[in-house]
Amino acid sequence: MSYQGQKALKRNLYRLKRVLGVSVDIYEVIGNTCDYETGDMSREYNIWTVKKAIFLPEDIDRKKSYDLTFLAANKNFQMGGLYEVGMRRMILDRADLPTNFEMRLHYHIIYGTNRYEIVEMQDFEEDRCYVLTLRDTKARRPEQVVTSTVNQQLTSTDTYEGEI
Repeated sequence: MSYQGQKALKRNLYRLKRVLGVSVDIYEVIGNTCDYETGDMSREYNIWTVKKAIFLPEDIDRKKSYDLTFLAANKNFQMGGLYEVGMRRMILDRADLPTNFEMRLHYHIIYGTNRYEIVEMQDFEEDRCYVLTLRDTKARRPEQVVTSTVNQQLTSTDTYEGEI
């Protein structure tokens, strides 16, 4: 892409972030632990916050599911159903992410109180941004995340005499 094209892309991403930009969190599960006595499960996450992600409007598609007997025997409709799947697109500018960040399909996105699974991921021109296709997981609400930081102050009681 030419210099003019890169400059135009950067300008357009900036404009979209100003109009459609929302704050989202990107979650990566890095560990699961289970307490076998109580049955409680806890997960450890890496969380990245993007302050201005471009979140495009939702497309609602109607999907069909059929039972195998309907397809195999060409009989009357016995089991299955119609359901609506909400799909959204999101554009993440790489300038808003850490330098060593690499998007993966097993990450999930939290926007407000909704959790979105990444269905498809595309790298845009010159590694400028990610274009993600997301599926709303209405049945799976985000878990409560408790962030913790550990501050430790070390004091030295040893003394040293002599030349350095």
